Amino acid sequence: MKKTFAVSSGHQLTTEAATDILRAGGNAVDAAVAAFFMTWVAEPCMSSGGGGGFANIYSAKGKAYLYDFFCQTPKNKRPISEVDFYPVTVDFGDMTEEFQIGRGSTGVPGAIAGVFAMHDDFGTIPMKELVQPAMNAAKNGVQVVPFQQVDFQLLEPILGVEKKGRELFFKNDKLVEVGDEIKMPALADFLDYLSRAGKNVFYKGEIAQKIVADYESEGGFLAMEDFTDYRVLIKKPLQFSYRDYSILTNPAPAYGGLLIEKAMQLIESESVKEELFSFEHLSQLQEVFTQTEKYSKNPQQLFAQDRNTISHSQRGNTTHFSIVDKDGNAVALTASNGEGCGYFVENTDIQLNNMLGEAA
Repeated sequence: MKKTFAVSSGHQLTTEAATDILRAGGNAVDAAVAAFFMTWVAEPCMSSGGGGGFANIYSAKGKAYLYDFFCQTPKNKRPISEVDFYPVTVDFGDMTEEFQIGRGSTGVPGAIAGVFAMHDDFGTIPMKELVQPAMNAAKNGVQVVPFQQVDFQLLEPILGVEKKGRELFFKNDKLVEVGDEIKMPALADFLDYLSRAGKNVFYKGEIAQKIVADYESEGGFLAMEDFTDYRVLIKKPLQFSYRDYSILTNPAPAYGGLLIEKAMQLIESESVKEELFSFEHLSQLQEVFTQTEKYSKNPQQLFAQDRNTISHSQRGNTTHFSIVDKDGNAVALTASNGEGCGYFVENTDIQLNNMLGEAA
């Protein structure tokens, strides 16, 4: 039987980037690296080199790893009177929600450290090749699709805060529309530089120095030690059984994985007989996840032992992709930039996150 691969993502270009690498002989992690870079171009409201994420990696040898490269809390405080931290209202149509943006809303970015950590441990194709799909898209332009345009509309109050955001996402002083092209030439150049120079250009070199200088003078918390001390955490995934399957997901202190486990337990306790992943089964899953909402409001109920490791959920803009290669290696990666803080790093087209400005 011929071996094949599978890719699922939030944008066609993200899927194509992963698929091209798999067809070129790369493994699932190689494909995930290329796809992650592409999300910064094709899904810029949801993912960024200035954000963070988690990657669940399963090797064909049967070993599993959870790479935690989420944004971390800056170490230093400063008087609130000096902090650039203010609210914006996002209109979802039937409801509105307030988020905090500005320099003071930014956590320490982990995306770039994460992508290099995965590649160092599992990559087989040189980084300079893995950035090519995203570089080409950033340079040549990405056409706005309806789903993407909804994101732009929701986050217009943030995208239009500073000059760079208006240059990238506005046309004739109006937000880009479906069919318009978005180009990020500075991001293309940065990806090329990053692939050759490595992650330290962001965490120890001129990029970090520029961000720190801007944040010190303009009301942010990020300091040089936040960048130089950033570390990707490699954990053992949370594992539980559902029917005849083993589920691997994000462990505590995140509690999304625990919500999934609780939902699966509820389904099994009700002796659901529908065929796995049939329409009826998926409908039942949706109903049970709705029932588990009480746990997200009171996450202590999910932790049987250590109730001191609870992490509040983040309700930001998030994207996800899943990849399985022909040998059975798999990667499930979730990335987020929150809603973005409005600040773009000079000469990179990268918007930093607002993880400190989201509701708990």
